[in-house]
Amino acid sequence: MKYKINLSGKGADCYLFKLTEEQYQYLSDNEVQQDTMDVLEIQDYLEIDDLGESDLTITGPYAEEDSLYLTVEDEQGNEIFNSDQEEDSFDEILENSKWVGTDYDESHFLAIEDYVKGNFFSAEIEIDEPFDVNKLSLTVTDLAEVRDIISSVSYDGKELELEWGDYWSKGFSFILNPIW
Repeated sequence: MKYKINLSGKGADCYLFKLTEEQYQYLSDNEVQQDTMDVLEIQDYLEIDDLGESDLTITGPYAEEDSLYLTVEDEQGNEIFNSDQEEDSFDEILENSKWVGTDYDESHFLAIEDYVKGNFFSAEIEIDEPFDVNKLSLTVTDLAEVRDIISSVSYDGKELELEWGDYWSKGFSFILNPIW
């Protein structure tokens, strides 16, 4: 039997840039997190031409009940799971999920967050038995203890190949990761 898992809602494209102590201090002193600078000013300061120059990008919906819309369809297109209608199951999926950090957690970094909405990704699976929502798990990336972004989906312990959907930008914000 084939099933299609769809994740949509509110989330982010986060472009991460490692910072020197001096760069971190400059951005902090200039209150970048309070939107006192725009993307172009930040790119000029960091001497980058494009956000795509980031060595690490995290994309996906937020791991929050009111931000994520998760559905599962059978091969006939019938919806067999809907996170809006089955809140208890959704909470259990989040509890069973794997929470990870980033490779940049031990250094100062700036995350340029492009707040986006739409259909993030879908994944198809083919299994012999009926779909069991309890075998579904998400990998959630904790970004500077400020954002939790779903970055991958697994079923029965196997990470699924994601097909990117269609989403659009709603504006930018900025997150600085301090080192304590």
